Amino acid sequence: MAKTSADAHLDFAVDTTVALRAPWEGCVFADVPHIATLSDGGHFSRVVLRGYDLAAQGLGGVLGVQPPIEINRAITAGTRTVMKLGPDEWLILAEAEAEIQLDRLPAANLAAVDVSHRQAALSLAGTAVEAVVSAGCPLPLDIASFPVNRATRTLFAKTEIVLWRTAANAFHLEVARSFVPYLIAHLNRAIEAEAAIANGRGR
Repeated sequence: MAKTSADAHLDFAVDTTVALRAPWEGCVFADVPHIATLSDGGHFSRVVLRGYDLAAQGLGGVLGVQPPIEINRAITAGTRTVMKLGPDEWLILAEAEAEIQLDRLPAANLAAVDVSHRQAALSLAGTAVEAVVSAGCPLPLDIASFPVNRATRTLFAKTEIVLWRTAANAFHLEVARSFVPYLIAHLNRAIEAEAAIANGRGR
């Protein structure tokens, strides 16, 4: 349910009253040394914040991290990350339980929606991560074009993802829970293909 600055607070604590099946249950993660390792990206509380740049200014004290002004950027402070995905849209990830006091938000119109149970996270790390993600994503992913802390909504194969580069050789992927097995399967195949190419070059 959407909340505005008129609401007293927004609780980032994971809702333990709802027992959800892990979306990657039954899936196998590819792990190929010197190529890439795919893994569970961790558990987060997630909030989508909608408003204009002027509304976002001054939120650093409320959120614990200053929201980026530049589109397709991510800023992390402690256990929280804020990604700006559009002119008036931010995705907030919180690793630990915390409470955000929305009653201290600016008076400008602002909306926040808890999407914690809508999405899941995957992590991809290794020397060939650019090639692996490029197997299904149309974006240029070299470090110059897609630097560390670039975050954007894009596609991998036939599913929408949020792609965030967390390090030179690591990506964080956000995807709808129902697409997790599909995404894992395609990433696994891309990792295996890169491994086969590497083995062929080594002969």
